[in-house]
Amino acid sequence: MTPPQGTPSRDHLFEEFNALVADTMELLRSAPAANGELLGASRAAVEDGLASAGARLERIRDQSLQQVQSLAHAGDRYVHENPWRTAGIVATVSALAGLVAGILISRR
Repeated sequence: MTPPQGTPSRDHLFEEFNALVADTMELLRSAPAANGELLGASRAAVEDGLASAGARLERIRDQSLQQVQSLAHAGDRYVHENPWRTAGIVATVSALAGLVAGILISRR
């Protein structure tokens, strides 16, 4: 399943996270030696990065929930439209699972 258009890729999010961590580490390294103005600018940059990352993660979570709900509704609709086919599929899968379990148990 390919991500929908406009959805950031996992690699892009990973790069942003690494950049945020690097900024945070730089802030921590420069904190003792920095003057108040430089420290304030660095802190503001890190806070902006954290806020941006949080907003993006919230959007990704919402999009993921929408996709899961869409798939659940599609599955529910299929089961209601094809009850006998669904029962046959479940019976077949259950029989195969029972057969495999029986073979594995009998080997011991």
